Amino acid sequence: MKVKQGYIVKIADIGTPGTVVRVGENGRAAVVEFDFPEGRVESTLPVSIISSIISRGKTYVPA
Repeated sequence: MKVKQGYIVKIADIGTPGTVVRVGENGRAAVVEFDFPEGRVESTLPVSIISSIISRGKTYVPA
């Protein structure tokens, strides 16, 4: 699945949607920011585990 910065995505087995912060040069990895009740977490994930794109919305604005 092809993603771009700012997309809101659903990751397999994680209930909280995340926002794509950056996409790797080869398009195989993405840095995704999750807003959990415990706080915000950025994780580098392979694009292959993204199950769906919820929104192709806004440009990412760091908090």
